[in-house]
Parts: sequence; C-alpha cells; structure tokens
Amino acid sequence: MVWERSQRFPHRMAAEAWPEIAVVTHWGFIRALTGLRVPNGTVLRIDPTRPDCEPELVFMADPG
Repeated sequence: MVWERSQRFPHRMAAEAWPEIAVVTHWGFIRALTGLRVPNGTVLRIDPTRPDCEPELVFMADPG
C-alpha cells in the first residue's frame, strides 16, 4: 500500500504549487518514492515533474 501511494504522490504534487510545499513523512514512504535508504531527519528535494532527476540531498542528520 505504501508503494502504491508513492506512485500516485508525484502526480498529485505536480498539480499543486509543489515548489512551496514541504512534506514530512516516514522512511518507508521515502524509500518507496525514491529508492533511497535514509536515516531519520534527512531532508530531500524532489521535483515531481521530473521523474528522471535524482532527489537532491539537502540535509542528513548525524546517525550517531
């Protein structure tokens, strides 16, 4: 179910004012959406209109 939501999410966001929106979610959704394994507190920037572009790592919390 998480994977299915992650597939719909970029299409819904592309129809919104997505550059002005921040989304807080859990690691499972991020992994389903991007394929990345990220620790808690990680900030990524994605462009839902460009599925061919890799997510941009903005911040990654120190895991220690």
